[in-house]
Amino acid sequence: FALGLSRAARAFDAALELTRHGLPVAQPLACLRLPDAMVLLTAAIQGVDLKALWLSARAGDEWKPIISSAAATLARLHEEGFVHGDCKWGNLLWDGHEVALVDLDSVQRSSSARRRGRDLARFVLNAEELSVGRETFETFVSVYAKSTGSEKAVVIELLAPALSQLRQRHKDKYGQRGVRLVGE
Repeated sequence: FALGLSRAARAFDAALELTRHGLPVAQPLACLRLPDAMVLLTAAIQGVDLKALWLSARAGDEWKPIISSAAATLARLHEEGFVHGDCKWGNLLWDGHEVALVDLDSVQRSSSARRRGRDLARFVLNAEELSVGRETFETFVSVYAKSTGSEKAVVIELLAPALSQLRQRHKDKYGQRGVRLVGE
């Protein structure tokens, strides 16, 4: 664990906890310690991550159930008192029915509005970088707001500060990409 082998153990513990709360994650089966590694064994989720799905040119009305499920899953995660910690599109899998959470080593219990806002901002930053359309974005915000009993404006206020910071960091690192869905 001193060498960073605890990532799989953290992901395993998070998967167990999220499963107890009924959240869609790969069912954790075992955490195996090998001589030079720690391996998390989970049940397979037959699906594709949202980024790969978007890049495969899938668009239009087909995205409404996908983006709605992503919003509902994140709302459930936050309502249960957790944050993902790395809520990018590559860490959300669509199985044809719902969006499941993967890469759970950064998951933690938190009721912090700032941390929930950071999860949402990370999701929105990916949407901007992928040039997701305004209608798809509006569906996401509307479903998340409804699922959490909030107003859309409150959701935007929640994610805006972290989004501004993440945008700047990504701009410095990768240059300007995509379209802005929030602000300016």
